Amino acid sequence: MNDNDKRSRSLREIERLLLSIDRPGDYCSFGKIFTPMPVLEVEGVGTLSFPVAEDRAKALFSKATLSPFGKGTKTLVDENVRNSREISPEKISLGGGGWKKTFAEIVDSVAEGLGCPRDGIDSRLYKLLVYGPGGFFLPHRDLEKEQGMVATLVVALPVAGGSSGGEIVVRHGDRETSIDMRPVEPSEIAWAAFYADCEHEVLPVAGGHRLVLVFNLIQRNGSAALEAPDFEDEAEKIARELNRWKLEAEGKDKIVWLLDHNYSEKGLSFESLKNRDAAVARVLVKAAEKSGCSLYAAVVKIEEYGVAIYEDEDFTSMGEIFDSYCDLEGFSAPDGARPKFGSVSFRKEEVMPLGEFDHLLPDEEGIEEWTGNAGATYERTYRQTALSIWPKENSLAVLASEGISAVVAYVEMLVERGDDEAREIASRLPRLYAERNSRNGKSAEALARALRVLLILGDESTLEELLTDAVVPFYHGTQNPDILDSLSVLGPDFGRRFLSELLSANLSGRTEAVADIVSRLLRKFGDEADWGKVLVGTCGEICDVLDEALAAREESAVKRHDSSATLSPESIADMLSSFLALGMEKEAECAAEILLDHPESVTPDRVIPRAMAGLVKFGEARTYELLWKKAAEFLLERSAEPPSPPADWTRGSPTGCDCQDCADLRRFCENPDAREYRFRIRQDRRDHLTYVISRNSLDIDSRTEETGRPYALVCVKNYATHKRRLKQYEEDVDEMKNLAETAPPSAEETGENLLAAVRRGTIQAN
Repeated sequence: MNDNDKRSRSLREIERLLLSIDRPGDYCSFGKIFTPMPVLEVEGVGTLSFPVAEDRAKALFSKATLSPFGKGTKTLVDENVRNSREISPEKISLGGGGWKKTFAEIVDSVAEGLGCPRDGIDSRLYKLLVYGPGGFFLPHRDLEKEQGMVATLVVALPVAGGSSGGEIVVRHGDRETSIDMRPVEPSEIAWAAFYADCEHEVLPVAGGHRLVLVFNLIQRNGSAALEAPDFEDEAEKIARELNRWKLEAEGKDKIVWLLDHNYSEKGLSFESLKNRDAAVARVLVKAAEKSGCSLYAAVVKIEEYGVAIYEDEDFTSMGEIFDSYCDLEGFSAPDGARPKFGSVSFRKEEVMPLGEFDHLLPDEEGIEEWTGNAGATYERTYRQTALSIWPKENSLAVLASEGISAVVAYVEMLVERGDDEAREIASRLPRLYAERNSRNGKSAEALARALRVLLILGDESTLEELLTDAVVPFYHGTQNPDILDSLSVLGPDFGRRFLSELLSANLSGRTEAVADIVSRLLRKFGDEADWGKVLVGTCGEICDVLDEALAAREESAVKRHDSSATLSPESIADMLSSFLALGMEKEAECAAEILLDHPESVTPDRVIPRAMAGLVKFGEARTYELLWKKAAEFLLERSAEPPSPPADWTRGSPTGCDCQDCADLRRFCENPDAREYRFRIRQDRRDHLTYVISRNSLDIDSRTEETGRPYALVCVKNYATHKRRLKQYEEDVDEMKNLAETAPPSAEETGENLLAAVRRGTIQAN
């Protein structure tokens, strides 16, 4: 049984009908025309007469610059890839009495040949190219040189003496066209046009020069989509088959129809489709609407990983494929919407036409060489564009399997369209979040968007459910502005319950975010009595559990091997300002004492001094005095005087190892007279000492001296610790200066001591 036999009758019929759709125009168009020659003037060369004399062609060649080419995101110049010269359009004047009419005729022929609506196409001169004898350009694609570009037009002008070769070879799919670009008569012009994504090359020019004008063909803004025939009967038949297929489709089943042309993600839209793609899309838009299916244009990305096969140490092919990923990205809807679905997976069996995938060439290939016992892996990536269809009623199943962000994007699109289904899908968001969500940034951003969507819909019951079942357990903090807007709608009664649950679940893990949301609520609702009561209760709960929350925060940091559980100064200021603004002086003082009991979370040298800037308006409060004095006394104890450099070469010693080499290293560290020492030992022992020096952060620079056997590890003592201490001291002086300027009334003497320490630091710096 072949692959086609395995598919349902409806899928086979859908494919047959789509393949029967005629192609308007073709991938390239070309011809020759007898016409009055244009008036062409080139800066530095003058006005040309036709046919262009050989000496004038050589003059053009000498004035032109080497032609670059694009490779990925880079622009390169390599005459082994592209051997031609070019002159930019600002150095060219192109006109003449009959040229405008002649060029319009050429563009009309191009539009007809490519299947483009003539009134929707503009042309822009891109450059003048000069090919000398032997000039060529290897196979390449132009893609989109500017927004809206659909094709390239090349116009060859007559040159005296003529030349041979120089054909343009255009390829698309399994088709190839060779175009003779030699104007034979003095009054003859040869032209060729091809869609921008077609691979093409210029074969070597055999003798003489070739002179060509290159134009970009641009689809006008606001012009109608590239037209396709009206296949109404086919649309009706396909709709019937889609209805039959829907009865068989399960969950995430979809159809992925590969397009003939490849479009950039930015340029992909239903209006930008061309030739047969435009015709197929037009039919499918009608059929999808009639059958209740969702239809999108999307970028196909397929990644495959397999065994790299070698023969005589040369890579030959990919062997068994052991992993592959197939995704649709960059979605565009027929109405122009670009929903942020992210990546939606599909199966290769869903690709149509059958066997089309086998003809794709990889866009990227690479080999990951052997590592340890693992063999070499061959990786390849395909990028193509497609139309994707799935039953509209299965949209939730298709998108939810990819993540909650895709579902939110779907609801956003429905809301923008005014679709009644938006409210029903939105009502499922709380359950989907509970099942699939996490705290990562992508999910957090989607949660904020979900809150905004529900606010637009005015669905307060689902909004309450989402806040309770999703925001509380998956709180990230980035949603605070949207939480604030939600609570504005839902009112203080719900706010009281929500805030209690939020801080109970998140005060230890998201301390700063909780402080921020309370501060935001205070600024927004501080003058409202009902909200004031809610905030007083919330701050009271924070005070009750703050000590336990900070202890849990620090314990979690240790388990994560996080070097710091430090809170931001802004969060400390937010928290205590909220207490004080609500008149909760005793609770604020209690909270300050708890904060001071957790120096790992609230460092007295940096966090507290910097938090004072946000608390200075409460300078007479006991809370302010407690924090200020703690910071000032700590800094004075550590940095009242500038640090002195080491008196000798004694340095800190390593710990934790009793080997002989470490014992020798300790003796060297503790020797006040020795600055340098050579450990002439084998490599594994040298590596061990290097690790010990790094692990213990010793003030030692080490290098291997590769003379004699065994090599020597040369260790030289340095002043790293002292330099770190000097930097710390400079920062301490800055903090003491700021504290001195914000001293509370009760700390006049300590303030003077700070100023004296700052003066000593200033003298030290000078």
